[in-house]
Amino acid sequence: ILIFKVRKNIEKAQGKQKKAFEAKKRKGVRQCSVKAGDEVLIGEPKKKVKKGNCLQDLHQGPYTLTSLTGKGVAGVAMSGKIQKVNVSQLRPYFRPQDHSHESEGSQNDAEDIRLVDHQYANKGPLWSKRLGPQQKQLLTYVLDRARPAKEIVVLDGPVCLQREDFWSLGLDEEVESNIGNACFRLVKEAARRHPFPVQSDGQSCGIFMLMYALCICTGAQFHFLDTDIPSIRKWWCLQILEKFSIARHGQHFGQRFAFWTEEAEQLMAGTLPPIYRIPRPQIVKEEQVEVEELPLTLKHMYQAEYIVRNSPGLFTGQVQEPSYMLMDHDDQMNASRVLMESTEWDAKEPFTFIFENIQDMEIFMIICRDTLNLRVNAGRGVHSLPYTVC
Repeated sequence: ILIFKVRKNIEKAQGKQKKAFEAKKRKGVRQCSVKAGDEVLIGEPKKKVKKGNCLQDLHQGPYTLTSLTGKGVAGVAMSGKIQKVNVSQLRPYFRPQDHSHESEGSQNDAEDIRLVDHQYANKGPLWSKRLGPQQKQLLTYVLDRARPAKEIVVLDGPVCLQREDFWSLGLDEEVESNIGNACFRLVKEAARRHPFPVQSDGQSCGIFMLMYALCICTGAQFHFLDTDIPSIRKWWCLQILEKFSIARHGQHFGQRFAFWTEEAEQLMAGTLPPIYRIPRPQIVKEEQVEVEELPLTLKHMYQAEYIVRNSPGLFTGQVQEPSYMLMDHDDQMNASRVLMESTEWDAKEPFTFIFENIQDMEIFMIICRDTLNLRVNAGRGVHSLPYTVC
C-alpha cells in the first residue's frame, strides 16, 4: 500500500509539471528553432547577464548541434569535444555562404570568430559586412516609420533608446544626442579592450583630442599613454614656441625660439625686455575726460595709475601709488605749484610710484616709457633710504 501511494504521488507531481510546461508554451515562451546538424551559439543564462557592459561576450561558438532530447538537453560539439547544455541557451548561427562580391579584407575574410575577442576586433571595413537574414529583419523592424516612434527598443542601464532615436541614426537625419552617446559607449568599450589610450582624469580632455587628431591625420600609431600626458603637454608648448613668430611695434622677430639664438639667451637671462599687451585705447578713452585739462605730468601719472590698478598679475610685489592721489584739493594744488617751480627731487616725490621689487619697477618703466611713451616717476623704497627716481 505504501509503495502504491508513493507511485501515485510521483505521477501526480509529474502531471503538474507537464501542465505547467504546457501553460508556458501557450503563453508564447520562445521555443528553440534549431535541429541536429545546425551551427549554433551558446548564450549566457539570462540571470547571469550583467547590464551596462555593451560589448560583454554573451555568446560562444559556433558549435555543431549533435543531438536534442525531448527534455530540452542539447549536445553540441566543437573540435571533437561534446558538451551538454540547455536548449534555451542556444541561438542559431548564420554563416555567410557567398563571398564572391566582397572586397578584399572584409570582415567575413577575417579570423574565425572563435579566435577574436569580439566582432569589433575583426579587420577590414566592418560597415561593408553583408547582413544576415535576422539582421535585415531587425533593421527593417526598427527603422519602419509606420511603427510607433516612442516604442522603447533598448533599455540597458542608463541607456534608453526609442525607435525615433534609431531613425535619426539609421536614416538620413541629424543624429540625436541620446543614441550618439550610446555609440560612444561602444567606442569607449572597444578602446578599453584594445591598446588605445584612454583618459583617466578630467583635466586632459583637450590634450587627448589633440593627440587623437594628430595621430589620425598623420597615420601615426596611438602609442601614447595616460602617464605620458605631462610630457605631451610640454611637447605641445615647444611646438608652438618653435613654430610661431613674434612681432613688436611692426618689427617681425621671426621664430625667436626655433633655435637657441642670442636673443633667446638674452630673454632667458633677463637682459632682453619682455613684451606685454596693454589696452592703450581703453586708457585714453576712460581717462581722457578727467585729465584733459591737467598738465602733461598729471595726465601721464593718471594713465600709469590705471595700468597699475588694472594689472594685478603684472607685478610680484606691492606697488604704492603716488601720494598726490590721496591729498585734498588744496594740498594737490600746492604740490602741483611746487613741482612747476622747483627742480629738486622732493618736488617729484608726491608724483612718484613706489615699488617693493626692482624688477617690478623695471617692467613698469618699460611699459610706460618705452611702450606708451609716458613721462612718469618711479622709485624703489627700502626702509628709510631715499627713493631712486627713473
